[in-house]
Amino acid sequence: MEGADWADSFIALRHGPAPAAADMAGRMLGNPPAWAQALLSLRDTLVRPFGLKTAATADPNAVNGFPLLRSDGGIAVLGLDDTHLDFRIVVTVTARGAAGFALRVTTLVRRHGLAGRLYLAAVLPAHRLIVPAILNRV
Repeated sequence: MEGADWADSFIALRHGPAPAAADMAGRMLGNPPAWAQALLSLRDTLVRPFGLKTAATADPNAVNGFPLLRSDGGIAVLGLDDTHLDFRIVVTVTARGAAGFALRVTTLVRRHGLAGRLYLAAVLPAHRLIVPAILNRV
């Protein structure tokens, strides 16, 4: 994402044939742990009064509130642009031959002003728990 000013990435190695990245994105984001879903619902409740986008206001074809922007075999890009920040979730699947495949989730963020910085600081502790937990479930 052009202009991203924050990023992180998590990787997991898996056995078996490499699936399409969009399929993995759907599996990861479509069925998060119950505690992670509760945190996402709480987030939506807290930001609604500020006019920020929520899962309910996302594209109806979105995966758990995350619109699929691009899908091309080994890479899927989800995300949205909002007043406080723009973000992308990049799911990459790389075949490793007989060893299986590598699944990488990279988050890219472009913050808009103080609101974006404060928001990201508030959600980072949960983000750092949720992404690895979702990776471990697939």
